[in-house]
Amino acid sequence: MMYVDAHAHLYLMSEDDLKRTFESNIIVFAVSEDVDSSFKTLQLAERYKPMVVPFIGIHPWRVNEFDEKEIDKIAELIRELKKYGGGLGEIGIDAKKPAIEKQMKFFERFLELAAGYKLPVNIHATRLWRIALKMVIEHDVRANFHWYSGPLDLLRDIRDAECFISINPCYIFQAQHHIVVEKAPIEIMLTETDAPFTFRGIKLRSWFVIPLVRKIAQLRGMQEEELRKQILQNAKKFLGFFPKI
Repeated sequence: MMYVDAHAHLYLMSEDDLKRTFESNIIVFAVSEDVDSSFKTLQLAERYKPMVVPFIGIHPWRVNEFDEKEIDKIAELIRELKKYGGGLGEIGIDAKKPAIEKQMKFFERFLELAAGYKLPVNIHATRLWRIALKMVIEHDVRANFHWYSGPLDLLRDIRDAECFISINPCYIFQAQHHIVVEKAPIEIMLTETDAPFTFRGIKLRSWFVIPLVRKIAQLRGMQEEELRKQILQNAKKFLGFFPKI
């Protein structure tokens, strides 16, 4: 049975973690943070195809380290990216971090690239969910809002825009994210881990999506297999295809 980790930093994982991830039949949407990690993500996509769907880009936390020429370097990698059917990410905006104007400029440029090449985007949008969705809609791109803990009333707009949210195993520690799991339309939901990120002492792993599907199904009163298949269907809609395993 296949599962989806819709947002993980694969290039930071150990060899043992990579081995267990793919032995667990996890398809990983592997995000990047800068040009160097984007190269590494593409290499992993080749090494582990078709289990890795690469996303390249510059993380909003990193934009202060670069000028806009770095975006052009990412753009030069899109031809290679399209071999694997990937997208742009981790891109976005974060109100908790400095240089918000520069973050917005980078995000705008990446959305323009995504629109031009018809690529999905994997978005970080802490405390700026409404603005991020508005920009996504304006550029007419498919987006996944990772680790979504935004307003509940925005979920309908995300659904209407044919976009998605991803749920992290750490929802059990976060009141707002937990409420999202309870209330979000199932047809916009993906599973993720943000691995190998450590949150409250827990080092997240891609295979955590397996018990995550079980827990969400229990919370929503669904059969686990029904939810697993729905998430695979959602992943296919987000990507515009699904890897042939």
